[in-house]
Amino acid sequence: MKIEKIWSKLNEGIVSWVNKVNLEEEIHECKLLKKSESPKEHVLYICNKSSLPKKSKNITVNILCIGDLAIDEDTYKNCNFINCKTDKKLSEIENIVNGMIKESVVLANNMFVLLNIATSFASLERITEEAARVLGNPILLVDSNYKILSSKIDNVSKSSKLNEQKNLDYVLDEHIAFIRKSRFFDKARESKYPYYTKGSSDKEGWITSLVFVHGIEVAHVVVIESNRTLNDNDMEYVNFLCRIYSMELQKNSRFGEDESQKHSYFLSDLLDGHLKDVSVIKQRVKNLNWKTTPNMFVMTVSGVNAEIFDKKAQLISKQINNFFPYSRWIIHEGRIVFLLFLAGPTPEEITGRDEVEEYLRINNLNASVSRCFHSFLEVRKHFDETLIATEFGTKFKPKSHVHFYQDYVCQHIGRIVAEHYNLKDFYHPAVVEINEYDKKHKTNLLETLKEYIDHPDNPTIVSEHLFVHKNTLFYRMNKMKEIFGINLSDGEERLKIHITLKFMDLDSDL
Repeated sequence: MKIEKIWSKLNEGIVSWVNKVNLEEEIHECKLLKKSESPKEHVLYICNKSSLPKKSKNITVNILCIGDLAIDEDTYKNCNFINCKTDKKLSEIENIVNGMIKESVVLANNMFVLLNIATSFASLERITEEAARVLGNPILLVDSNYKILSSKIDNVSKSSKLNEQKNLDYVLDEHIAFIRKSRFFDKARESKYPYYTKGSSDKEGWITSLVFVHGIEVAHVVVIESNRTLNDNDMEYVNFLCRIYSMELQKNSRFGEDESQKHSYFLSDLLDGHLKDVSVIKQRVKNLNWKTTPNMFVMTVSGVNAEIFDKKAQLISKQINNFFPYSRWIIHEGRIVFLLFLAGPTPEEITGRDEVEEYLRINNLNASVSRCFHSFLEVRKHFDETLIATEFGTKFKPKSHVHFYQDYVCQHIGRIVAEHYNLKDFYHPAVVEINEYDKKHKTNLLETLKEYIDHPDNPTIVSEHLFVHKNTLFYRMNKMKEIFGINLSDGEERLKIHITLKFMDLDSDL
């Protein structure tokens, strides 16, 4: 359970933040802090002012301090620090928070059960039946014309009107008028989340939520609070239920064309950043029986003609799977996104296989590859790296069909720096002088310097790339040393020259 969610749901006294470090921190347990105990990650420690640890640790420590508080905030700059002013005992707060954590675990389990049902080719009715069991209340799924697509209203004493609607397969006119007058769905649209309402004179409350396919509103979910009081966890469950309904209704390539909807749904969650708990991720990997290695890469594949690309996606993905058998894929944001599990931490399995580039070339496709990473929590970040690689790769190496983010890290840094400073202020003076010298004398010393920096101490490759004899290369290098005073044996200077050359790539004036 995220610490921010615990803070928002803790309705005991006056609750406030003293310091925030990581609001996404997952809390697995709440316990009283003992003076002899070394705090651990993912644990929320409850204490009073007298038992506070004297110093913040190098790890993110999560503290819930009870009572009036006046402290030096710098002492706890590495802490997620919440203060709760309440008369309750520490043990009572501990029980309350642990209860919340247990409820979140139950919620996660219920969601996983629902996902398993949805991905086992079950019907809408089976999904609705399971949701009604969890929520303990009647559920209706209706389309935009108020036709009932699925419902579960059995064993409800007040359900005569509901049963009548079920028999008609449409929502009754009087109920439609009531929904429109109450603006239930309008409020759900405004909140972009399930909306709960209950008037002061109403016997029953309602949860209303929306189902989208490709950004189009296609259905509405209604949960009627007839048997059991609904709570915040039910709202979150309904929100998840809408995503399941969307998956079932759309039947598109994103979820339908892969060998298993479970795999696609899991990869989609990783890319969207919905999964933050490592233990939950590991369990899903185990349940899905993924064959993994510690070395992960994200690779995206895109085409020139989007319509043809979509039609060919299945064939492309199967071929890439032949190259990299342990990969998983999904269509995401107009690209085929692969999660690759390779033997080593470098992309040699990709760069060393000419058949990969050849396949992409003959099919008019481009691929971009992230750096290696080792945590499923970093899938989204490394997907973003492939977008950067695509942008820079198509600009600087338009003839290549595979682009690697590691080749454009300096340009990426340069773009970020350029948002606040003039890049030219960071140029190595000698490189600027070489560039001006080339313009004046129509020489190509700068190109020679670039190749030499890219392939240090390898004159054979540099000479081949420049189509010159080694003696010519050595002459040019010595000339640059004599005229401009550069010292390529100095690692610090070589680094500054290298960064300058990469930053110059971004400057259209040069």
